[in-house]
Amino acid sequence: MTFTETYAALPQETARVCLLLAALPPSQWTANAAAAACTLTPHQTTEQLTKLCDAGLLRRHDQRPGHDTYYAFHSGVRGLARLCAESQETQQARDEALLGWLEWMLATVTSAERLLTPWRQRWPCDLHATTAPPGFTTENGAWTWLSTHLADLEAAVTTAQERHLLLLIPQLVHAAWPAFHRLRPLGLWLDLHTRAVAAASSCGQPEEERALLTCGAIALRGLGDTAGAARWVRIALESANLDEDQHSRADALYQLALCHAADGETALAMELMTLVLDLRETVPLADTHASALCRLALGEIHLACGQPEPARGYLTRAARELSEAGDRFSLGRALALTGQMHAQQGQHDTAERFLRQALEALEATGAAAHLAGVQESLGEATLRQGRPREARRFFEAARVRYRHTDARAAGRMALRIRALQTPLGIGSARL
Repeated sequence: MTFTETYAALPQETARVCLLLAALPPSQWTANAAAAACTLTPHQTTEQLTKLCDAGLLRRHDQRPGHDTYYAFHSGVRGLARLCAESQETQQARDEALLGWLEWMLATVTSAERLLTPWRQRWPCDLHATTAPPGFTTENGAWTWLSTHLADLEAAVTTAQERHLLLLIPQLVHAAWPAFHRLRPLGLWLDLHTRAVAAASSCGQPEEERALLTCGAIALRGLGDTAGAARWVRIALESANLDEDQHSRADALYQLALCHAADGETALAMELMTLVLDLRETVPLADTHASALCRLALGEIHLACGQPEPARGYLTRAARELSEAGDRFSLGRALALTGQMHAQQGQHDTAERFLRQALEALEATGAAAHLAGVQESLGEATLRQGRPREARRFFEAARVRYRHTDARAAGRMALRIRALQTPLGIGSARL
């Protein structure tokens, strides 16, 4: 049967659901997402999706235990259904379906963010969707959903932009912070924050604009544009000073300190970061988690200067406070830096112990982009202890990960691996 014949045989409500789903940006959806677009309950939507599967228009996939069932059109069907929707569904019905899906996306991204980073400043979300987002009960569940829906997030931002739903854009991008921070998709990170900053500015939301500028500056710095990052941060800092917003001011100064550190201006970076630490420790901020991140940064700057002993106190207290806050990702970073501190002091066995703990912590949070540096450090630690074969395995694992994030570092790992293949390289590991 052709699509036209199959579609004509569908019950009226099933046909409506088919056309509305075809009008959505994502290529696949769960029953919850489809319910928000079609203004049905999840149970009612599942019944309609089942009928569409039975008719041969949809297919189910990803039905592993503990995972959501996803639905998608069979090859070639979506385009035909979309053409049919344009001729048979009103523009208002299609717009309402899109808005329902966008609000469901925002509610779900926000739900994941609040479970993964409960210490973050919350923004109010003005939602009208009738279907509640899935209730994430574990960090792993929230992370699995968020880390696998970045393409849908990008589609949601683009759709909101095209429909001039500018208020949604800053909220969508802000709520996706855990994915940007852990996965570091720098190009996407910068693109979405650039659009979100423009939307916040157009909507007259200076506080949101400042937060997006300081967060977007991290992507610029990661891409090697430290000057561009500093420009974004200074815009946020000037705005914060004008509005006497101490929270935004501290965030901007924190990022500015990191820009100075990236440029090798370590004395100025330490001075600024110490100022931020004072701001975050006292009223009106008095933020223990944010203060711990300052200590983590100060420890890292000292290590970059080859000063392991001053770093010790900062890293020890940061690790304790981050553990108490439940921030497993930042704790993993603190453990990694502690391992590097011991390595600088020649305590390679202790360094290895901390680095292995860091690797375990970061793997548990799905922070794939941050694992390469830990694996490289483990390679160095095991090499220094006379275990070149194990070191080579760590260097190879780091090389594979670096290929996706840092071509220069991947090349550096390739050289280390080749050196270990020679008798001289293996012998030198025992020195």
